[in-house]
Amino acid sequence: MKNSEILINSISEWSTPIIQKAMQGLSGNDMMFSIVQNLISTEWLSKSIMNYLGLPFLKQMIEKIPEDSIPDFCMNLIDGMIDKRTKDGKLAIPAIGIALNTDAFRELKEICESNFSLYREDKKE
Repeated sequence: MKNSEILINSISEWSTPIIQKAMQGLSGNDMMFSIVQNLISTEWLSKSIMNYLGLPFLKQMIEKIPEDSIPDFCMNLIDGMIDKRTKDGKLAIPAIGIALNTDAFRELKEICESNFSLYREDKKE
């Protein structure tokens, strides 16, 4: 598996609960809320959003990074976000009711480290 694919899979895994929370914040009226809650509970909606909207955008952005540089680039970027959140507090997106703190970015880092490590171990065998 290529580094770009590992990164995309890691971001997809990390973002699924965030998208679910955002969708909960957007569901306004009672009937719509009930429908959205049912879709969210299956994770189908959030994964579909990521697959059809997020992944093409991510792939386009990640293709510009040299494949061998992706793990280090990723870790440096996430470390920067952790440092920034530590200094400035949460990254808030009020329109959808999301606030990402240092824990959210630490979780992303753990997912990426784990996924990159697993792939490196597979290559050695």
